[in-house]
Parts: sequence; structure tokens; C-alpha cells
Amino acid sequence: MEIKIDLNDLLGEEFGSMENLAKSIEHQVITTLTKELAKGIKSRIDETIAEIIHSKVKDFAESKMPELFEEIIDKPYEIVDSYGSKKGITTMRNQLIKTLTEQMVYKPCSYNSEKNYFTKNIDKIVAEYTDAFKKDFNAKVNKDIVSEAFAYAYDKLQRVFRSHI
Repeated sequence: MEIKIDLNDLLGEEFGSMENLAKSIEHQVITTLTKELAKGIKSRIDETIAEIIHSKVKDFAESKMPELFEEIIDKPYEIVDSYGSKKGITTMRNQLIKTLTEQMVYKPCSYNSEKNYFTKNIDKIVAEYTDAFKKDFNAKVNKDIVSEAFAYAYDKLQRVFRSHI
């Protein structure tokens, strides 16, 4: 059994001739490929531009930040609160010192999320030293207790054996 389908009969009414069908398909393929290539090229251009900008900003920051930091660290400025009230003149250095000093307060709290970084670090250091002390203490106590227990047991057994002999 052989089945023959004449595409000219099926598609001829819509496109006219096979040449028109071929041109329509060619046009759709070219349009689709062009759109996809344009998207790919655009995304690659965007990535390259982003990399270049990132690199240039990083290079600029690395070269200029020390100079800028030295320039602004001791430059006076006026503190203004969120309502626009002026709170006095200070420098970035003084503000950093003030903030660090305020944060360097040990505040024991019930929850770890309530603790500031200073408190968390102090607790961590104390826990490390406590654990080390605990291990050392337990090792020494175990050593002493075991040796005393063996000495006591040895003496007790000697007395028991001497009393039976």
C-alpha cells in the first residue's frame, strides 16, 4: 500500500505555489534565527560591558580609596538626624571610635540573636577556654581518681589476703 500526499493540493490554496511556500518558510526561518542571534549577541554585549565596568570600578577604587579615605577620615562634618536637627560637628574617625566603643559592651541576653558582635565573640572565647579547661581538668581528675582507686583497691586486697593467710 502506498500513500501519496500532494503538498501542492494541501498548501497550494493558502500559499499559491510551492515557491511562495518555500519563500514563506525561508522568511520565517531567517526571522527566527535573526531574533535568536540578536538576543545572544545582546546578552554577550551586556555581560562584557558589565565585566568591563566592574573591572574599571574595582581598579579605580583600589587606586583612589586610600587617598580618599585619608582625605575624609579627619574632615569635619555636621551630624543631622532623620528630622533635620543638627547634632554637632564630628569627624569620621571620632564617629567610628564612638560606634566601636558603644558596641564593645558585654550584654548577656537570653537569645543569641539579641547579642551584639562583641558579646558573641566574648562568649565564643570564654566557651573555647572553658572547654579546654574542662578537658584538661577531666583528664587530670580521671588520672588522679583512677590511680587513687587502684592504690586503694591494691591496699584493700593486700589487707584481705594478709588476714586470710
